[in-house]
Amino acid sequence: SYSTYLIVVGVCALIITVVLLIRSINPSQSSSSTSPPIDAHLIPDLLKQSKDKIADAISNSKTNSNANANAAKQAPPLFNTDYVVSNPNAVKITFRLYSTSTCDESDASQYITITKESSDVSADSIGSSCPLCYAFCGQKLSDDSDHFLNEQNTVKGLKIVSNDIAGQLDLYSDCALTQYHSSVFEFEECVHIFDWPHTAGIRVRRNFLDFPQKMPPPIPADKLPPLQEHLVVDGISDESKALAARDDIPSYLIVYSCESSEYCAFQAQANYYGFLTSSQHASKAGFLRLLTSAEPDDLSSYIPTFTAPRNLYSRRYSPYNKADVMVKWFESAPNRPEQYDIVVVIDPDNWIIRDITHWVVRASEGHALGEAAWFHGSHLVTELWKEVCVHNCDWELDMVGVPYIVHRNDLAKIAPYFKMYINIMKEREEQDKSFLNKYKGIQMGWGTEMFGYIFGAAHAGIKHEVVWGIQRRDVSDRPKSKQEELSIDMIHMGRAWWPKDYPLSAHFMHTEGKAWSRFGTQVWCKCNYTASDIIPWPMPPREEVDFQSYHTLYLLWHGRQYFGDLPASKYRKPSRRYNEPYP
Repeated sequence: SYSTYLIVVGVCALIITVVLLIRSINPSQSSSSTSPPIDAHLIPDLLKQSKDKIADAISNSKTNSNANANAAKQAPPLFNTDYVVSNPNAVKITFRLYSTSTCDESDASQYITITKESSDVSADSIGSSCPLCYAFCGQKLSDDSDHFLNEQNTVKGLKIVSNDIAGQLDLYSDCALTQYHSSVFEFEECVHIFDWPHTAGIRVRRNFLDFPQKMPPPIPADKLPPLQEHLVVDGISDESKALAARDDIPSYLIVYSCESSEYCAFQAQANYYGFLTSSQHASKAGFLRLLTSAEPDDLSSYIPTFTAPRNLYSRRYSPYNKADVMVKWFESAPNRPEQYDIVVVIDPDNWIIRDITHWVVRASEGHALGEAAWFHGSHLVTELWKEVCVHNCDWELDMVGVPYIVHRNDLAKIAPYFKMYINIMKEREEQDKSFLNKYKGIQMGWGTEMFGYIFGAAHAGIKHEVVWGIQRRDVSDRPKSKQEELSIDMIHMGRAWWPKDYPLSAHFMHTEGKAWSRFGTQVWCKCNYTASDIIPWPMPPREEVDFQSYHTLYLLWHGRQYFGDLPASKYRKPSRRYNEPYP
């Protein structure tokens, strides 16, 4: 229960006492050696005993939670709730299937045209007859064809050619239309159909993006979590206090993209918890998860979420989702971020620990900000741009990574080119391995989406001011002073370490990650399939844990205590399949 959260202050003191007691009993033990783990049966007793000792801390925590109370009430609305959808249960759509991936229409025998129309989509898209379904089995492009449409490499392209009453095409890998894998929208134009995932059928339904999406109710002021412990102890900066008192600053929306999986779920809880407890501007800051999924998942009931069906290529390259869902967000008229001036794009593993308003006020339309990317200054990135650029090829690249802090109008311009350049590069990668090998020094392949963003910004002509120090990676240098700690607003989490002589370190120790043993004993890693199930706790005192590890485990643990355990669900697969996404 969340009451456990409120007793954490006392736990640390009790753990120190226990550690000192153990050491006093065994004074011969070297401080550099690994101590035996504390008996796990003692931990519940320690938690129970601490309750009476931290009544004042609980009271203070409740008081501090009021600092966040107005954030949920006064932030601009996320979506246009007054939007009216015309013909909500009707559809009229015409699409074509092609033998070419470029949707070539020079030979009429190499494509087939299908029209589907209904005034009752909900009834006509189900059942054995299913008028809005089109199975490929038994169908051919022409009478002269030797192949049925469901055979491998027969259908290579798909395009919606008219959409009188907006529909979308859901693709299935079987002719019975039971195994969904992706969706196609009119604005995507020609879509390459790959041999994997296999496509053997289409179901037409009303365009999901046309409808206003439901947001969770605001969190009541008395239910909001308290500020993060370090903000209570160290205080909030004078700059943040001054900005909090102003009402003339731009509104900003913090967003990240993800799928629905066990891997993304624990990050979603901690990420949102970090936002709620980091003292963001009370009336200007908002938060939104951009989810790639066939439908809203169970976390959407308490985490603000925009959901968009996935593109086929995301099955082949999952980071594709970032650009794809962003494009669909701006294409969704009732859900685009018209109430916010600035969009702060982060990743699921960028967890916020301080107010970021002082960065937001530096951005404006035509002038974005971004953290210097790890490849900043690389000549290979410039060479890659020259090789794939379509427009503005002489543009001096701004080699930034997340967070991107950009005006919504600028992001709306960048998003389609962001996706376009990923498509261009991925097509080259798939067809020419020498192209991939040429740029392996900048992690071409997995990192293609990072280049897609900066190339998209260059194509759109949107400058990004390159800044340093917004976030700190888990394996980067540790802050050397309190002043340096206070300058870091986010962590890019990945792993966590505890001191080697902390008694519980041996209990949670990982056998993986020895390359980072200089930081201590690795006790947690997002790369491990136990990452969501085993959260190391109780933690050593703050002053004994390195900066990145402390904040990682603090947000991970308290986020779970606040939001609760992740129940068994169709949206998540357990154990070693923890990173498999829901359709």
